[in-house]
Amino acid sequence: MSNKASIEIFIRKRPSVEVEETLFSHAFCHNYNSGFAKPYPIDEVDANSLKTVDDLLSLTTAETLVIIDDQEIILPSLVYDVLPQALKEGNWSALIPGYNLSEVPAQRAVMPYPYHNVRNFLEVVEYIWQSGRHSIQLAEPATAWPCIFVKKSALDKISPEMSLNTLWNLWASEGLIGIVKDVLVHRFGDYYSAPRTDLIELLPKSAHHILDVGCARGSLGKTLKKLRPCYITGVELNPVMADVASHVYDKVYNLPVENISFKSQFDAIICGDVIEHLRDPECVLSHLAQSLTPKGVLIGTVPNTGHWSIVMDLAQGRFEMIPVGLLCMSHIRFFTETELRVLLAKSGLEIDVLDRDSPPPTPNGERFISTLISAGMGDEVSLRTSELRFRARKN
Repeated sequence: MSNKASIEIFIRKRPSVEVEETLFSHAFCHNYNSGFAKPYPIDEVDANSLKTVDDLLSLTTAETLVIIDDQEIILPSLVYDVLPQALKEGNWSALIPGYNLSEVPAQRAVMPYPYHNVRNFLEVVEYIWQSGRHSIQLAEPATAWPCIFVKKSALDKISPEMSLNTLWNLWASEGLIGIVKDVLVHRFGDYYSAPRTDLIELLPKSAHHILDVGCARGSLGKTLKKLRPCYITGVELNPVMADVASHVYDKVYNLPVENISFKSQFDAIICGDVIEHLRDPECVLSHLAQSLTPKGVLIGTVPNTGHWSIVMDLAQGRFEMIPVGLLCMSHIRFFTETELRVLLAKSGLEIDVLDRDSPPPTPNGERFISTLISAGMGDEVSLRTSELRFRARKN
């Protein structure tokens, strides 16, 4: 049997969640995974039909089986070059890669640089591999196994009725699963459950009556209520997430914020990654400014469209929207610091705190920035800024 015929890949597909970004993410990842996996086929299998060892063995006779249990994950070509060969040469029953995000700390790769799109990701993948030691560490039992490369011959010795997750944890406890951390796999993760402590830090200590626009599942409010007594109102357009948030917040509206006539004013209004999603941001922000107390603040974040990763892609003829990030597929407005200040001023607001998130560029990003700056054709602060975090007051 040739190497090309010895690998088969299965995605455990679950019922779609009716969140636009999630549906887009599933399709986005599937398209990239199909390309990176060539010439190996990817088969989508209903998760309920792939639970046991027998379920898996009935699908294939390949030497190496790849089970992907996260539909929002991207496996680069490198993973198919390295892990099957390492399985073949070693005594492991299964191997997993390193991840940018994982609930299990031991599964996280050491990230030399953050990345912002697929091109950046592939650059970091190559950097980690070229600079790594290529060692294999022992995996720990885990509640989730986003993807796993399995040696079929190891399955032949296992009871057919055993569940796959039980088997992975059994193997891990016996030291039979290894982690190749120098091979990076990307996970988009659960963006909607982020606690947003970065926004909470900008809240005045005197703020107790708070409005969270775009509250998602209410993670920010859940965190905030542990820190201080407060009354939190949420606004969330997605009915499923609004229902989850309603169990945390004091009140939740499942309406466009501009259509809500609030009965009281707020000490603080939070718009975390919201403004770029608005069709008429000036109208919405003006409405929110009128809903602030005289000393109230509006706190928010927006991605910076002047970031080097976006400018570099544009210079190369690309403008790819992604599931989560600076160019999230649901963004319909784009801002630099200049445009943000103008928008807030038109809405009756003035910035009193501005933080620029400036993570280190990748080596290619650093060269691109240096080239533009040396040619007198770029604003270095803007090129290095990925996100703008602000607090504004009525002007």
